Amino acid sequence: IFSLVVFSSLLTDGYQNKTESPQLHCVLNSNNVACSFAVGAGFLAFLSCLVFLVLDAHESRIASSRFKTAFQLLDLILA
Repeated sequence: IFSLVVFSSLLTDGYQNKTESPQLHCVLNSNNVACSFAVGAGFLAFLSCLVFLVLDAHESRIASSRFKTAFQLLDLILA
């Protein structure tokens, strides 16, 4: 949910136009790379949350103990 909040707030309020220019500028020091990185990081965090949600739902069906251990360890690290 936090990734959705960050992602949506940067998309809606991260770019604003100045009074003298109709072009949108990034609010993070007018650095487009900073806004692009933040939007990309928020999007990747949201996608990883969806992947882990699906894997959590199907965890009982995972037969390989090595994969299950690796999945749980990665889930713990990213959480």
